[in-house]
Amino acid sequence: MDKKRDGWFALFCTAEVPLDKINDILIQACDGAADAAMKKPWYFWLATGDFEEVQKPTKKPDGSDRLATEAPVKEHASPYLGKDLKTLAKELWDASDKAWLNRVYFAVMDNRTEEDGSLMLCHVEDDGTVDSLRAWPKHSSLYFRGMEAGSSTWDELKHSWEFHKEQDGKDVID
Repeated sequence: MDKKRDGWFALFCTAEVPLDKINDILIQACDGAADAAMKKPWYFWLATGDFEEVQKPTKKPDGSDRLATEAPVKEHASPYLGKDLKTLAKELWDASDKAWLNRVYFAVMDNRTEEDGSLMLCHVEDDGTVDSLRAWPKHSSLYFRGMEAGSSTWDELKHSWEFHKEQDGKDVID
């Protein structure tokens, strides 16, 4: 199966995360990825189970870019409560080719998200296994975009994670 690296990053919710927390996470991820060239880049698609709704960027009627899920989200009922990472990866792989989603990297809001606001960043290996690490939402889009663009690999990111944990542990989550 050919891995697909272009597209939005799916953001799955596997636990009961309040809507205000979901919106905070989307905003933090967006603000962390913003740069002078692109304001308010919404890279995460809040997974709803309807992969057909995920389309390539297009123009809205007002001429602005239609991106992924934009906060504030008014309601969200996750069909992925209690699902494991391998099941989520399989959902991505099995989605229609028309769904504009990255099939290699995705993020997860889980029970720990409610406690400390962190996400799990996930990487689907060639054999279908899933490796993950925790990150703050403000860093998540940047990490994913860097790997997607080829400026680093998952192994390099994990090595960097370990190095930073040993140095100060402030920006890195266990």
